[in-house]
Amino acid sequence: MSPSTGQMVDFAGWQMPLMYPTGVLAEHLATRRTAGLFDVSHMGRFTFRGAGALAFLQHVLTSNAQALDVGQAQYTLISTETGGAVDDAYLYRFVPDEYMLVVNAANRRKDWDHLQAQLTLPAGADTRPEAGPNAGAEAAREAGAGAVSDTHADAGVGAGAGAAPDAGRRFPDVILTDCSDELAMISLQGPASERSSKACSRRANSPSHGATN
Repeated sequence: MSPSTGQMVDFAGWQMPLMYPTGVLAEHLATRRTAGLFDVSHMGRFTFRGAGALAFLQHVLTSNAQALDVGQAQYTLISTETGGAVDDAYLYRFVPDEYMLVVNAANRRKDWDHLQAQLTLPAGADTRPEAGPNAGAEAAREAGAGAVSDTHADAGVGAGAGAAPDAGRRFPDVILTDCSDELAMISLQGPASERSSKACSRRANSPSHGATN
């Protein structure tokens, strides 16, 4: 289906097709039964690197990030200190030493601020529910943490790396970066997605691909 056949709307600074003539149900069933291709370039994308990245993700997400092998992804929630949800997201592991978290476009700023507050917690900070719902953020502010080098000020989000590794932080050696404006991303989902993507890769790597008679 061509974008020109869809009902176009403004969303998070992007022109997006909201609905196609076939309807939402047909799209849903096609994806559930075979595969669906989605342009998710409008969504927020945060990368996590460093020796402490996995431990940090295990703290802020509800899923088990340690279970991800390279080339895998998992649905997850960004959790609050009291067990609530900040946002739902997808966590990807494309390479061994880096994770990417894809978040909803409308929540990009909120999610970034929440992760920064958690990242800059001083060592020994009390984040138990009885300490209060904002204990973590307050502890980070009191410690003077949270400074972010913003290398993409025009993005409207602190898009540079997070605070430099600091042994005084609860989660040292974590580099958090907002790369939302640097990458385009297409997602292939559904039971046939792995088979389809491997077939595309084989064709792209075939010596005869692109040859003309």
